[in-house]
Amino acid sequence: MKKLLITLFAFNSLLLFGQTANQIAPTTEEEYNYITKGYKVQIESGLDMKKGYKFQDEGTVSRGKCDFQFKLLIREAKNEIAGYLVIAHSRNTGKTYYVCIPINNKDLLERYYDDIYLWDQVMLGHYNCVISGYLGAITSTANELEKLIKK
Repeated sequence: MKKLLITLFAFNSLLLFGQTANQIAPTTEEEYNYITKGYKVQIESGLDMKKGYKFQDEGTVSRGKCDFQFKLLIREAKNEIAGYLVIAHSRNTGKTYYVCIPINNKDLLERYYDDIYLWDQVMLGHYNCVISGYLGAITSTANELEKLIKK
């Protein structure tokens, strides 16, 4: 299950990297705020999905007493990735965090860093391990796809 999840995330991440390279529209401030704040309100209140967008579930990874759920926010008009939603939950503290990994937006990337720096050290350590695993899978998959394209 874990290998399947990593493979699916890697494939979608390759799409993300390809989109960034082709100058696909970056994550906007509105999208960032929706991912970090609006999604939680939507779920808790039973509201409809933001018009023009959909979420694509990428699965959940547990490490220690932390769970990390990954979702892609997709712009429906162009079927492009607007950003990543990470729902991080600590079973130790009971805290849940909603963060956005933005695409192609340096200012919002700094806000993402600021957001995760607020997490406790244990959760941040587990998150680092999970993201590092994804980076390895993404890099490996990208390398193999590049080989196939060059054939």
